Formats: sequence, C-alpha cells, structure tokens
Amino acid sequence: MKLFEEMKEEKKKMAEKKVTYMEKMVVVEQEKLVVEQEKVAIEQEKVRLEQMKEEHKIMLIDTSVMPPIQAEYFKRLQMEIVAKKM
Repeated sequence: MKLFEEMKEEKKKMAEKKVTYMEKMVVVEQEKLVVEQEKVAIEQEKVRLEQMKEEHKIMLIDTSVMPPIQAEYFKRLQMEIVAKKM
C-alpha cells in the first residue's frame, strides 16, 4: 500500500512539474512574440524614414532645368507628396 501511495505522489509531482514547464514555455513564447512585434515596428519605422528621405529628395529637385515632360513628372510627384501631407 505504501508503494502505491509513493507512486501516486510521484505521479502528482511529475504532473505539477509538467504544468510548471508548460507555463514557462507559454511565457517564453509570449516574450518571443513581443520581440517579434518590436522588430516589425522597427522595420516599419525604417521604411517610413526611407520614404521620407526619398520624398525630401524629390521635393528639392529643380524642375526648371529639365525637359518639359520630365519636369511635369517630377512636379506631379511633388504635388502628390504635398497632398499626402495635408
């Protein structure tokens, strides 16, 4: 009878250890998710800054020295950038 009780107690301890392990794994996965979300946010910010840099270059282009069709193209881009900011 004592052996049965010991086995039962050992089984209970193993189950508790398993639950503890699973809880820790959930925490680890949640932390991984947070890190991944932060990486995505950083990438989005990099893309936004690169877009701003490109738009800034376009806004500084002097179209007065360009052929008309090229000047029209860049003027249109400049107008789109201004409209987007409003």
